[in-house]
Amino acid sequence: MTTSKPVDGFDLILGELYNDGWFNRCPPRDDDPCAKCHGTTTIHSLHKFIFAFGQVIEKFTSVVTCPHCLHECELDSYKKEKRKKATKKNLVTIFSKLSRDMQAALLISGGIK
Repeated sequence: MTTSKPVDGFDLILGELYNDGWFNRCPPRDDDPCAKCHGTTTIHSLHKFIFAFGQVIEKFTSVVTCPHCLHECELDSYKKEKRKKATKKNLVTIFSKLSRDMQAALLISGGIK
């Protein structure tokens, strides 16, 4: 599997996507000049299959890389959502929305594991 590591302060996107199960849809192709160094960029068209709820979902994304200055930029839909950290207040709010029977069951069983 192809991986890439941070180089001189650049966090390389392409290696992270390959490690996450994304694959090339078609061979990489050369395209427009890079915005930073005006070298020729390469577009990597990627796809990923996700098996969820008895269905196969296919996601697509494209990453532009410059081999000269190591600049990488993601073009399409795949964006990691930042998760909120669980706080005591959030958990209390969620717990209070449950029915009394469900609250009692969770307290008796010691929670969901």
